[in-house]
Amino acid sequence: MLKIDDAIDQIIEGAQEANRRYLQIAGGATVHEYGVEPFISARIAETLYESSVKRGELCFATLETTFWELVDWSLRGEAIGEHYVENDGQRADIAYWNRHNLPEGVIEVKREFSFSNCESDIRKITMLISRLADHGNSTLKWGAVVATREKTKESRKDKKDVLTAFLEKCEERFPDFTFKGRCSEVDVEPGSLVTVRRPDLIAFQAYAVLFRRKKE
Repeated sequence: MLKIDDAIDQIIEGAQEANRRYLQIAGGATVHEYGVEPFISARIAETLYESSVKRGELCFATLETTFWELVDWSLRGEAIGEHYVENDGQRADIAYWNRHNLPEGVIEVKREFSFSNCESDIRKITMLISRLADHGNSTLKWGAVVATREKTKESRKDKKDVLTAFLEKCEERFPDFTFKGRCSEVDVEPGSLVTVRRPDLIAFQAYAVLFRRKKE
């Protein structure tokens, strides 16, 4: 099983790598500026997979996986009709599959890190995990949200304060779950193309918050 701290680190690493790579491809444009969530999802999936290869525990990550498929696999085909139907339509941006090729976690990628922007996705995932946990035999154990944030010369909020406020709201709105988050900040490289396009921009932030259902 992927450790919580390792999962958070890899999710953030993937988000920052997506931004770094997009800056190159787009000539200084940022993932936050253009809202290219699928590009971020792909880089996070690659990071999760490559990390599992390095530690010798082959795991997988899929994109745009339907909730129906996640339910079917996590319950091994048992009582799926009680939870979701095949045409439900809901999808997870990223699904993480453990070494037994069973879904263990789901990740939603957002353009902007704020509670109001992430709340509906957190609710969607917590409802899914809770439904499956009530069944008693689910392999799906955690959910996560990841988002970027730009730091400009006019920014006033410290990243730790932003993360703390987010976690406090999560714990208030979703009392049956525990939340853990982390943030990383990468300075804009002096003289890079992004400084020409966005002279006010001084750093890129990536936030990841992972949550699990509390043990009864």
